[in-house]
Amino acid sequence: MNIKSILGAVSLCVLLVFLCGCKDTVKEPERNEVVIKVDIDKADKIYSASMAYYCDGEHCGSPTVINANSSVLSGSYSFVFTEIDFPDGQIPQDFSIEIFLSDSVDGKHISRSAGKVDLGKVAYGHTYEYAVKGDFTEGFGIKNK
Repeated sequence: MNIKSILGAVSLCVLLVFLCGCKDTVKEPERNEVVIKVDIDKADKIYSASMAYYCDGEHCGSPTVINANSSVLSGSYSFVFTEIDFPDGQIPQDFSIEIFLSDSVDGKHISRSAGKVDLGKVAYGHTYEYAVKGDFTEGFGIKNK
């Protein structure tokens, strides 16, 4: 094995750690963090969850959670935001999120929104908890826990 192969393998492992999110973590937010915790019901085969987030109505990003082994998602996942995630490093007056859930069936990619939630003005050092329930046939919903 040469050095390029080793560096490539290490880089892939680091990338997978970031893509996997923080499953089943009871994380107390740091002073400079806003944590959005999402509980995903195992009722349907969900393979990835993306959270589009909006700052004062403008789309700012879409972090995604997947399991490194491509297994079904279930349980709690934390999305952590710090000042680098907000425009000009400032918490917006109006912060909102929209959860998108994806499934792969026979090579087709299905994605559904669980809905958009307006959190208003969020604060550093707080965790905001939501639960997603439903399925790809009837649709999904998101509610505050």
